[in-house]
Amino acid sequence: MKEFEVTKEELTDLMKAYIQRTAHEDIEEIGRHGGMAGLAKKIDTDLERGVVSGESIEHRKEVYGLNRFPEKKPTSFLMLCWQALQDFTLRILLVCALVSFVLALTLGERPDIEWIEGVAIFVAVLIVVMVTAVNDWKKEQQFKKLNEMKDDKECSLIRGDIVSKYSVFEVVVGDILSVETGDEVPADGLLISGYNLKMDESSLTGETESIAKSPFDVCKQQIADRQEKLEKATGKKHHVIDSPVVLSGTTVTNGSGLILVLAVGQASQVGRVMELLSAPSEATPLQLKLEAIAQDVGRLGLYAALLTILVLIIEFWIVYGLDKENQPSTMQAVREHLHFLIIAITIVVVAVPEGLPLAVTISLAFSINKMLADQNWVRRLAACEIMGGANEICSDKTGTLTRNRMTVEALWNGWEVKDYERSPPRKEEFIGEHLDILVEAIAVNSTAYLEFQNIEIQDGTGRFKEVINHVGSPTECALLQFMQSMDYDYHHLRKDYPIIHVEQFNSERKIMTTVIQHPTQQNMYRVFVKGASERVLRLCTSCFDCNGLKEPLSREDISKIEHTIIHQLASQALRTICLAYRDFDPSALPDWKEQDPDTLIYKMETDLVCLGITGIRDPVRTEVPDAVKKCQRAGIKVRMVTGDNIDTAKQIAIRCNIYNPGKAGLAMLGRDFLQKIGGVICESCKTEVCDCPRDPTQAAESGKEIRNDVLGKPEEFSKIADHLEVLARSQPSDKYALVTGLRNMGQVVAVTGDGTNDAPALKKADVGFAMGIAGKEVAKQASDIVLLDDNFESIVKAVKWGRNIYDNIRRFLQFQITVNIVAVATAFLSSVILRESPIGPIHLLWLNLIMDTFGSLALATKPPTEDLLERQPYRKDEYIISKIMWRNILGQATYQLAVMLMLIFAGDSFIPEYGCECNVDEERCRKSQKILCDDDGTIVSGRRYFIGSYGKKDEDYSHDMWNDHGPSRHYTIVFNTFVFLQVFNMMNARKIHNEFYILEGLLQSRMWGIIWTIIVLAQFLMVQYGGIAVNCHLNGLAAMHWLISVAIGFGSLPMAFLLRFIPVQRFPEYGIREAEGEDITNKIKRGQSTFSDRGRVRSSLRSNSPPGSPGRVSKESKYMTARTSTPGSPGDRPEARYKIGQVAPLPPTIEEVRADVDR
Repeated sequence: MKEFEVTKEELTDLMKAYIQRTAHEDIEEIGRHGGMAGLAKKIDTDLERGVVSGESIEHRKEVYGLNRFPEKKPTSFLMLCWQALQDFTLRILLVCALVSFVLALTLGERPDIEWIEGVAIFVAVLIVVMVTAVNDWKKEQQFKKLNEMKDDKECSLIRGDIVSKYSVFEVVVGDILSVETGDEVPADGLLISGYNLKMDESSLTGETESIAKSPFDVCKQQIADRQEKLEKATGKKHHVIDSPVVLSGTTVTNGSGLILVLAVGQASQVGRVMELLSAPSEATPLQLKLEAIAQDVGRLGLYAALLTILVLIIEFWIVYGLDKENQPSTMQAVREHLHFLIIAITIVVVAVPEGLPLAVTISLAFSINKMLADQNWVRRLAACEIMGGANEICSDKTGTLTRNRMTVEALWNGWEVKDYERSPPRKEEFIGEHLDILVEAIAVNSTAYLEFQNIEIQDGTGRFKEVINHVGSPTECALLQFMQSMDYDYHHLRKDYPIIHVEQFNSERKIMTTVIQHPTQQNMYRVFVKGASERVLRLCTSCFDCNGLKEPLSREDISKIEHTIIHQLASQALRTICLAYRDFDPSALPDWKEQDPDTLIYKMETDLVCLGITGIRDPVRTEVPDAVKKCQRAGIKVRMVTGDNIDTAKQIAIRCNIYNPGKAGLAMLGRDFLQKIGGVICESCKTEVCDCPRDPTQAAESGKEIRNDVLGKPEEFSKIADHLEVLARSQPSDKYALVTGLRNMGQVVAVTGDGTNDAPALKKADVGFAMGIAGKEVAKQASDIVLLDDNFESIVKAVKWGRNIYDNIRRFLQFQITVNIVAVATAFLSSVILRESPIGPIHLLWLNLIMDTFGSLALATKPPTEDLLERQPYRKDEYIISKIMWRNILGQATYQLAVMLMLIFAGDSFIPEYGCECNVDEERCRKSQKILCDDDGTIVSGRRYFIGSYGKKDEDYSHDMWNDHGPSRHYTIVFNTFVFLQVFNMMNARKIHNEFYILEGLLQSRMWGIIWTIIVLAQFLMVQYGGIAVNCHLNGLAAMHWLISVAIGFGSLPMAFLLRFIPVQRFPEYGIREAEGEDITNKIKRGQSTFSDRGRVRSSLRSNSPPGSPGRVSKESKYMTARTSTPGSPGDRPEARYKIGQVAPLPPTIEEVRADVDR
């Protein structure tokens, strides 16, 4: 097999020369390879016959690669379960479950009951693991289904003189690809030959205009012919000379052509972009904080358990050491010490916040389903939470802020300018034959067409959305849609008027002309002309007036129209197109096809009647201006990043409320921005390109650190960061650099985009949004959230849901920690004083599994409100448990603990008893009558021992009595009251921002009402009918006992109101620390799971996070302010904006910034 003379890398560099061209560097690069003939020889292909041999095709696949991107193997369900078990909390729970189960079966006093505790803990772990794994598995299946649904598109290839349809996956280097209008190019290549070929490169470069393509020899000639034009060009200089380079992922908007394929798959420009998407997962701020809280609470519980068992053992031996007459037997001592161990384990079980991971999972799972209804398809669950702290949005323009559909927004009809930005055109606006001729001109003098398609909205509802696809010239499509909005059918008009002659648009003439037979006069022709407004207008000698009559146009009139109408429209970033026509007798004008060699104007194109001047642009999405304002009110800065020219970008940004030049807003060109900040470099190597791996697997194999991207000149970036609002003529590297700089400054960055060029920045951002309808597949794969309706306002909804998730987790934390403090303190104090806990393991199990689980459902599923957008984003350095929350937690815990201790130690002295039923034989009942009915009519003590006593003779509610009559009513009331304290405190936990009206919005969440009712009903059934199995009195409680329990529980509501009057300044804050040491980030890098990662998508169909070493602080960060909220915004604490020991620099003035940019 013949070896090829050019490498894959050399061909890729040739394509890259076009991406980076400033004039015609790509043409020069092709010339160095010997032109088209030289390249064809080097890759052993025929420019007319294409690849011939099947054996050659396989060899090409081996050398140059396949035209597909490799897919990782999906994670198995068992592996997802295993990953869910890799966290501190669940491991402790499993150990506790195992110890509890073994002790219950071997040395338990009631093994027939006590074994339930260990099994129930296993069930709790199983619930968390299964919910997590099922969520992850469902996400895997959704992504897999998405990939399977992607069309295996066909393309036309010339192989051995035969044109046939092949799968795009079969395209190889050296193939001859045949394309026509509407086709999407599946590989990079060079145009061999073509007719008026134009490409839509907006998905790759962000440019809305179609780019003309010409064969190599034509381009070489253009370099010589257009040298003067090239030197004088000030705007889009890089497109003065056409290019033969055609890129994968771009669409043919006009014409047809044959393309020599030079790069496929990962070697193509789309493939090069995809390479940037391979990177390790990264922990979010909330995950890190929750992990640290779990570790701290777990440690405190462990310390409390160790202290408890130590005190019990010391107290046991001191008491028996002083009492020589009542020495315990060896078995009694062993039994007591095992009881101490069970108490300690129970305290650990209570202290470990196993409800927290479940709350995180439930909140995320609930939110993702609701967000789907809001047209946010969440591909990474953690992205929901991150949006709560987002304070930066870097948005692409084309297809994101605008519709990526050129539209007629204004029309000068001959006497006035009509504005169609907010209202469609109406037939009544035109008089006489004016409208008929205008729509004829639009329909006939065009090669474009509109394609109507119903696309299913992927939200599970089966709804469809009609989408109009523009096929052909964007300008012509805009005109067609303009006439379509007035109920004219361009198909019908084209059939009625056969074309006699066409002169296609080209860059020299800037005019397109079509000649048809006159509609009513057989001996006449009608000419339709459209093109650059100044060019066509100067060919006109008359126009329609307000009465529908033709009036003459003088040179002065034309000059006035140019300086008023055309300039007025152009100043609004509108592209002006003039439409005109003429009727003539071909016999009277036999030389109508004759062209003036100087002006390039044909005789038929003179003495025209102006039909109007249209103002066309890619319109701003209707919802965008208001959505941007909402973001700004919510403390989020929105920036626009686009590949369009800076003047257009500024105009669009102003209309979107993004650019504010009067308020120190700054707009920059991408190349100037990148040059100023020094580009993106590797932190370790200090170079733009290095061998440092981006993938953790490659890092493990090579032994090198994962590349961490930083800016070359971070101090320069910090000067302009607050003012930069528009980045124009930007390349993918510019947007990537912007996101990198903002993240290094401590910002939480969201990036929106729809094109291939947006993918690296989407991946680098904390949250990447891709457009579901107009978005390219590469952008979707790089994103965290897909906007199914392509609606920018959906981002605002995502922000609202993100903040709501953060609040819901804090609500549950407030509730959970209160329960844990009271339960641990009660168990500890009771165990030390009474040698037992009145709240037994089964009760604690109920509190942990039922209260925590249902508490998660009730508090973690509260829907969002509009008030969430009226405050600033959560900061990365913000404490997750605020001063207000600590006041609420400690206040409620103090009240509950006081009530619990009062009931435990004094409840038997004031709680009345009703009924003295005896459940054993009469003789034993008489002996133990005191146990059932106290002399003063109050309940008997449920305490096993008298306070401070040891030994059989000092038992109060003895073990024998417990065996005979079951658990005491005293302790049943204690347990019931504790539950109702939590039931009512669940109402208080809903408020975490010092709201006075505690019951406000109580029934806003239907789920909350259902869960609250279920808890109360389950508690009633458990106490009244559970009996000894749940460690409750055999006959339940009387009505008065229920009233006492509910009344004490209800007391937490007025207590919460009174707490609002206590100043919070002296209360602590907690939860700013992030997990360290064997931290969560490193666990994620190794593929392990953490409890706060519960529900994070571990999809094999995407890489989960941007390049760089997550969580690391750049060495250059000493130049960066640790800014975490919009300066000057409410709630912005200056002391939190800079690290300890870091001097906060004075921000530069806008004049200094502009002067610096100019330099």
